[in-house]
Amino acid sequence: MHVSRFVTILTSTAITTLLGMAGAHAQEGPRPSGPVPVPVQHGDKGQTGVSGYEIVRQDGVPVDPNGFEQVVVTCPAGKKVLGGGFVGNGAKLLTIRSFPGAGGTSWIVTVQNTDTVPLGYSGYAICANVQS
Repeated sequence: MHVSRFVTILTSTAITTLLGMAGAHAQEGPRPSGPVPVPVQHGDKGQTGVSGYEIVRQDGVPVDPNGFEQVVVTCPAGKKVLGGGFVGNGAKLLTIRSFPGAGGTSWIVTVQNTDTVPLGYSGYAICANVQS
């Protein structure tokens, strides 16, 4: 019983000490004297830079075994391409090239089929209105 009471007192003392230390750190210290910083004011932010986000898909023709194919995915009129890529229906369909087209309004994907059967794929372009 004496050991149990000693542990209770020791635990209570430790908790009180820790709380006291935490409280000391949480107390507000002296404030510096001198001028108070004023927030910087900024002008009008203007129009949003990107709007009308959409993903455009274009199916490519099936790729024959050991063959290459290319698809061009074009953004709707007035939109620019932000990125792109492709998805294929086989693990042996390899990306040869994936890049933005001239003028920044399309995404071009070239793939190679290393399988023994024809494989399909689709190219994707991420398009949006971009304010310069």
